[in-house]
Amino acid sequence: MKILRYMVMAVLFMGLTHAARAYQVLVLDPSTADSPFFLIQPGVPFSFGFADCNVSYGGFSYTGCALGFNDSDHVITNISLGYANTLGNLPVQCLSDAFSDFSCGLSSDGTEYALSFEDACGTNSCGIAPYHFVVLLENAVPGSDFPDVDGVANSPEPGSIWLALSGLGSVGYLVRRRRKV
Repeated sequence: MKILRYMVMAVLFMGLTHAARAYQVLVLDPSTADSPFFLIQPGVPFSFGFADCNVSYGGFSYTGCALGFNDSDHVITNISLGYANTLGNLPVQCLSDAFSDFSCGLSSDGTEYALSFEDACGTNSCGIAPYHFVVLLENAVPGSDFPDVDGVANSPEPGSIWLALSGLGSVGYLVRRRRKV
């Protein structure tokens, strides 16, 4: 019991003399809209914001960067992105090395930009592979001034013929089973 008294006194002494200083560790969870990192899953809407950066690629200089991750077992074969027209009707141009077909422009009422990236997997690349990253770059304004982006991604659905055959196969099995009984 006497040793407990001495330990309490030592702790009080160290605390009062600052011999036992504490330090802080701060872990922040940024909101999705302010984060340049986002997860992509087929059919699940996502949002992200661009971060300020200075990247040169393909002869262009980009000032906004974002990083996405395909967090699924499926190849992402199309992505649709949209963001508010706060850029003063600047014309937009789409480029991609992961998608073969893309279209970009202002919506018919001019209030939103609509970007569509698709790939039928007929080229060397086929969208975004499972558990792989995708980098998005923009050069309209610094990344922090770019509007928040909303998007949705999808993977290819099984062909309708396969769905029909699988359903008919089950029905055929049940009919055959009933005839035997």
